[in-house]
Amino acid sequence: YMRKISYVGLAASLMLLLTAVSPAFAAPTESKVSCMLLTGRWTDDYGYQYFLIAFGGKIFGIVKVTDCGVWIIRGNYSGSSFTFTATNPPPIEEGCTEWFTYTGTLESFSHASGTWVSSAGTSGSFTMDRGWA
Repeated sequence: YMRKISYVGLAASLMLLLTAVSPAFAAPTESKVSCMLLTGRWTDDYGYQYFLIAFGGKIFGIVKVTDCGVWIIRGNYSGSSFTFTATNPPPIEEGCTEWFTYTGTLESFSHASGTWVSSAGTSGSFTMDRGWA
């Protein structure tokens, strides 16, 4: 009599054991989300499309700003908190600002929110979701 091994069951048992033995193997909770997970494509509630790379505490990328072209992003993160500034390269079109800064929190793998300020003196709040709309 040979018993077939269920690899799915074996993997589930191993994950359960590792989770019980070491909290490092546990699934991340909302408060443990690292901004390294910002890497990827995002869309904010203004329709701006981002491609971000987050590594070693730094954030780099680009954002396509509706009617104002593609801007350069630079910033920093620590834990689940981040700040980045998007800079509009010259020549700056009429009706477009020079820069805006987002300060926020990565709340989950696919959602971030926070506040923004711009070079025009305007400010507000934002949300970002993973993927391009």
